Amino acid sequence: LGIENVSNNRIRVAVPAERMNRWAREPAPWVLAYWHHDWAELREPLAGIDAKERCLTRKNSIKPRYGINPKKARWWILNMLCELDMPGEFYIDPKARLLYFIPPEFGHQKEIVLSVAENIVQARGLARTCFEFLRLEHVGGTAVQLVNCENVVIRGCRISNVGEYGVRGTTCKACRVLGCDVTNCGGGGISLNGGDRPSLTPAKNLVENCQVWHFQLRNRTYNPGISVSGVGNLIRHNLVYDTPHMAMAAGGNLNIVEYNEIFNAVYESGDAGAFYNGRDWTQRGNIVRYNYFHHISGGAGLGGMAFYMDDQHSGYHLINNLFWRCSRAVFLGGGCDHEVVRNIFLDCWRAVHLDNRGISWQKKATLNPNDTLQKRLRAMPYQSAKWRQHFPNLVNILHDDLGTPKRNRIEFNLSAGCETWDEISKNIRKYQVIRNNFVTQDKKWVTPLFDNFRRLIGLRFKDPKKVAALGIASRWPEPAGLYPDRWRYSWPVKPTIKEVTLRHDRKQRP
Repeated sequence: LGIENVSNNRIRVAVPAERMNRWAREPAPWVLAYWHHDWAELREPLAGIDAKERCLTRKNSIKPRYGINPKKARWWILNMLCELDMPGEFYIDPKARLLYFIPPEFGHQKEIVLSVAENIVQARGLARTCFEFLRLEHVGGTAVQLVNCENVVIRGCRISNVGEYGVRGTTCKACRVLGCDVTNCGGGGISLNGGDRPSLTPAKNLVENCQVWHFQLRNRTYNPGISVSGVGNLIRHNLVYDTPHMAMAAGGNLNIVEYNEIFNAVYESGDAGAFYNGRDWTQRGNIVRYNYFHHISGGAGLGGMAFYMDDQHSGYHLINNLFWRCSRAVFLGGGCDHEVVRNIFLDCWRAVHLDNRGISWQKKATLNPNDTLQKRLRAMPYQSAKWRQHFPNLVNILHDDLGTPKRNRIEFNLSAGCETWDEISKNIRKYQVIRNNFVTQDKKWVTPLFDNFRRLIGLRFKDPKKVAALGIASRWPEPAGLYPDRWRYSWPVKPTIKEVTLRHDRKQRP
């Protein structure tokens, strides 16, 4: 459904008159829209609908942060009784306090639940406690909320049908979420925060062997399936998929993300990453290794990136990962001191991107002491002895051609069947280390190998000696994704992978 023009809060839409007449009779219409950017959605009630003028009238009190661009906007009508035509759709009449709902085909299960609870577990200062083998379901907020907790374990649980997050931990230490299934979340899946960044003290929180899928159902962006933040946390052996925006994030310092599988993410948004972080020079020392990213294309605009470091984010180590059938595999929006080493890019549209935004269109914000980058820099003791030891290149950042990407290592990688190997701004190539990469247009040069549970266990190459010279192993130390153990809630797990269409596919067809 298109937009013809915008005048103040009136949006003239390209909708047939008959349909607009039905809409105008609705008492409480809402709209979900990406009004300008493909990564910024807004869900809002409408003030009214003018059928004669074919206009949606927005409320004066609600301001889209980036305005409305008629050429780029995408929108969906919500909460209209006349539009209910599929199982799972609903309408709320706020005056009559009635819910109209088309139930799905239940099969053997015929239960309808309406919950008014906000949480199931709320814990503050809890320690040495385990929640195991539970079904935690049907809340409007977050199922398990932890604050200032230590050594709290959630394992072997199924968490579903929640309005916000499955598990959310703030300022936690040594808390673990193990073997859980988390699905049908209005926000994200599992989020653990902990550790002290100024002193670089690790929290040692852990998310392992969890399956997280079908989330960001209400808050469509920036609510990842699994995320950690702080210092010294670990995400490993998880399976995350089926989400409109980002799947995973690790913010802060000295976190490790390893042996995870991520696919079918960023299916609705654009200029967004399945693994994403952005706009901070100080969040360094994070390691992303032995992860399997596949079937990630994006839903609009610039499309989706598998690994996206936005707006000069710096200092990540991306090592020994496989990117298969991704639109843009690695996207570095400026930034310094990244390592992209011994990765495999198979049948992707673009393998590696690095741009110069810090000295071009983002230069003004880069040099502004009151903008985000410099404010976040000043918030950390980046010139202290401990930070100097861990991140020596950060010490003189303000006097090191500020905004110029430098010292990014892109080497010993293999690209097979990708339309473009590297997409790097010409005027910054001399500041990077780009060497010893093997590039072939033959996508059959690499064959992924899977076990009986469809877990990636290694790769077969046409010329193993050439790959060995790059330091790339044909077998990974451990399979990527889930593994069976006593705490794994469900096994085996074989979700459906949705095929994606990439921009270079047509060129490869005979």
